[in-house]
Amino acid sequence: MKKYFYLVLILFLPHFVFAVELQSDAELFHENSPVFAKIVRAASVVKRIASNFSQKRHLFMLKDPLVSKGHFYYEKPDKLRWEVSDPVISGFAVNGKNGKRWKNGTSQVQTFKISRVPFVKLFAEQVFAWTNADFKKLQEGYEILVLGENPLTLKLVPISAKGKEYIDDIRIQFADDARYVNKIKICEKGEDFTEISFYETVVNGPIPKNMF
Repeated sequence: MKKYFYLVLILFLPHFVFAVELQSDAELFHENSPVFAKIVRAASVVKRIASNFSQKRHLFMLKDPLVSKGHFYYEKPDKLRWEVSDPVISGFAVNGKNGKRWKNGTSQVQTFKISRVPFVKLFAEQVFAWTNADFKKLQEGYEILVLGENPLTLKLVPISAKGKEYIDDIRIQFADDARYVNKIKICEKGEDFTEISFYETVVNGPIPKNMF
């Protein structure tokens, strides 16, 4: 369960995290690369994102996938929210240096300082590094291949020994304008994999302040 949660936490936020954890090939992901330029342009205009998602967890031992659904919100520079609404309500939100999280419904919410909860701190740092196009920080965790450009599809292969223990590769498919991600496929060691599809995504639309 901890392994699965780790994968979802670090990878569930595809629009940003893919860039935060990749180490790109010098010939492919440099300042003069069309792929690099397209991602930079797309990131520069994104101020807010609201999206629904559906996640399917395929396990070799189970005939049918484990399905969950939820919502994702982001607002520049330092606000985000990730919550599962089905089959159970749980999630967390970040607002600057402060955070809150909940499980089994939203009636009981725990508040905390981001610095005191390592997994949320790491997640938030990755999201915000991407929005600021901090490529020095972004190029640290994965080798990246471009599988296609229409739509833009990337393949990420872990570099670290720890990452390789859990993940073979990650496939990420962007929307046509590259402002957000449509699909992610996380292939683990063995035959297990997770697919996340984002839909009804709205870029730069209004987001209620109480989301964070």
